[in-house]
Amino acid sequence: MLSRVPAVDPVDALGVCGGAARWARLRALGVSERGFHVTIRSGVARSLPGVVVHQARLVSAEVERHRACTGPLRTALDCARSMPLPDAVCVLDAALRSASVTEYQLVEAAQCARGPGATALRCSVAHIDPRSGSGMESVLRILLLTTAGSIRSQVYIRGVGTVDLVVDGWLVVEADGFEFHSSRRDYRNDRRRGNALAARGYALLRFAYEDVRYRPLEVVAEVERVRRLRPGVV
Repeated sequence: MLSRVPAVDPVDALGVCGGAARWARLRALGVSERGFHVTIRSGVARSLPGVVVHQARLVSAEVERHRACTGPLRTALDCARSMPLPDAVCVLDAALRSASVTEYQLVEAAQCARGPGATALRCSVAHIDPRSGSGMESVLRILLLTTAGSIRSQVYIRGVGTVDLVVDGWLVVEADGFEFHSSRRDYRNDRRRGNALAARGYALLRFAYEDVRYRPLEVVAEVERVRRLRPGVV
C-alpha cells in the first residue's frame, strides 16, 4: 500500500484517509481524486513529493501494522477531520455498514475530539445515518440538507419496496448506481416502482453518479423546483 511513498519507513508512515479508506472498503465518492494520504509520526518527516501528509500521534491499537495502515475507526475519524462534509459522512456511513465501527464509537470520539479538524469531525458525526444504503445515498442526503424540510433514509413503501430517500413525506429521491440498474430486469423493475409510487401520490426524482458527483448544485436546484410544485411548500 505504501509502495508509492518514497524513503519512509512503513512503521512510521501509515496509510490514512483515502488510502486506508480504500483498504477498509470505506471509499467515498471522489476520494480517489484527492490523492494519496499518509499519517507521519510526529518528528519523522514534514513533506513528501506527491503525497498529502498528516502528522499525528498514534497508539498501537489504532494501527494495522501488517497492512501498514490505520485501523477502521482511526481511518474513519481522520477522514471526517479532513474531507468535505458529503465525503466525510459517506465514509462514516460506510464504516457503520461494514460493522467495523459502531455509532457509539463515532459519537464518543467526536465528543472527545480536540485539535485540527475536531469541529469538522463533530459536524460529520452529527449527520451520520446507520440506515444509509450506499455512498451515493449518503452524499445525496447531505446535499439535500440545505433544501429539504425533512429527509428519511431507506423508507419502505408498500407495493413499492424500500426507496433511498423520502423528502418531506412525498418526494422520493433515488441514487441510481449503474451496478444495480444496468440489466433489462432492473430496467423493468425501476419502471414498475416508478408507476407504483405515482399511484400512491409520491413524486420521484432519480439521479446518477455523475449528477451527484459533478453536478451537485443542479441536483439541489432540481429537488427544490419539484418541492415548490407542492402547495404549502415555501
